[in-house]
This record gives sequence, C-alpha cells and structure tokens, in this order.
Amino acid sequence: MGGGGKKDRIVWFDNIKFFLMLLCVIGHISLSDYGNLQFPIVRIIHLFIYTFHMPMFIILNGYFFKKEAAKRKFVLYLLMCFVFRFFLTFINYTFKYQNYYFKFIWIGDYYWTFFVLAVYNIILYFLDNYDKLAILTVSIMLSLIIGFDKSAYHDFAIQRCFVFFPYFLIGVLFKNNNYLYL
Repeated sequence: MGGGGKKDRIVWFDNIKFFLMLLCVIGHISLSDYGNLQFPIVRIIHLFIYTFHMPMFIILNGYFFKKEAAKRKFVLYLLMCFVFRFFLTFINYTFKYQNYYFKFIWIGDYYWTFFVLAVYNIILYFLDNYDKLAILTVSIMLSLIIGFDKSAYHDFAIQRCFVFFPYFLIGVLFKNNNYLYL
C-alpha cells in the first residue's frame, strides 16, 4: 500500500504490462538471428504473441489516458522516441552497419510505440469532449482501409497510428466503465 500522498498502484496492471513486455522481447527474438521463423514452433509462438500483445498494450495505455496529463505525455513520448532513435542509430552505425545513418522521418524499429502513443495523447487531448463511439467508428473504418493498403505511408509510423488507434479508444472507454456502451 502506498504512503506519502501517492496513489496506490494497481499491481495487476503492472504485472500485465510486464508480461506484455516480456512477450514483446520474445517476439523480437523470434525475428532476430537467434530465432528462426522457419521452424514451425517458433512461427506458431511468434504469430500467437503478435495477435494480441500490441493491441493489449495499447488498450492499457488508453485505459490510463488522462486529459490533464496528455500534453506532458506527448512531449515525454516524443522525447523517448528520438532518444531511442539516436541510440539505435549509434549502435547500428558503430557495431553493425558502417553506412547506417539517422533518418529523421523514419519511425520504425522498436521505438515506434512511443511516437504512436504521443500522437494518441495529443489527438485525444483535442477530441476528448467529442462522442468517443463516433470517433471509434471512424477510426475502425480508417484502420481497416489503411491497414490493408500495402502502399500505406510508413514514415512517422502513420500506418500504425491509424491501425492501433481504435485499441487506444477502447481502453479509454473501458476506463470510463462504458463496457455496455462499447
């Protein structure tokens, strides 16, 4: 239990986030040189993990969305995104590829989640007073259109922003106890 004026953490949510991060690491290892998707068991584990771990992680982030913290989180997530980008560029240039260079508009690799969460926080900051179910409906339609478009724009993780935004909204709606409304 907490003390000193801080709110108590919900350990259940912390454990779920830890489990999802662990699955993320396992999923990325399955894609690396250490994992081999040609083995059926590795491919099955990989597909199983990738069917739910990111949607669930995004839902949890939506669940904890607060309008009063949205601008601060926007800046924090963008900062984290670019710090990771610089760090990975340095690592890749130094140890892997001598011709690797920093690409400012490419938000791919492992840190795309930070950018997407920054975008979600600022979008909901401005759309918080609007009907969330209408926004959810439009966002699902857009995610289907853009998610299945092979030529969709990948710079700044635009495709992932659209595809995962409905999950973020579902988390917001769950927080507001709108299970039946949803």
